[in-house]
Amino acid sequence: MRISALFSVLSQKAKDGEIILVDEFAFSEPKTASAKVALENIATGVGVKYLATKKKNAALFALASYDNATIKSFRNIGSVMTEEMRNVNPVDVLKNQYLIIEKPKDAFDILLARAKSA
Repeated sequence: MRISALFSVLSQKAKDGEIILVDEFAFSEPKTASAKVALENIATGVGVKYLATKKKNAALFALASYDNATIKSFRNIGSVMTEEMRNVNPVDVLKNQYLIIEKPKDAFDILLARAKSA
């Protein structure tokens, strides 16, 4: 039932244009300043300026795999949260306006594996 709810939420986010796909984050070391620049670049690239300036629940970053540098880089930005794609749940997706998916092919493979095992 959870995976069905997740797919339903993802479908609605896609219809609303609130899913952003990113090739990958490449932080050599954890730096909040680098994460802010990345967030601003994403906001500019998709034409949603307030993504970088919104105070709460702007985006959920779904990472294809655990990346300590990326997680630590974004954790000091109060408007975003990070989670591995294998742990993404409908509540977290709904709490945030945008879902930013890193390494989309890998992330969708993880979702399909979750669906098959459910």
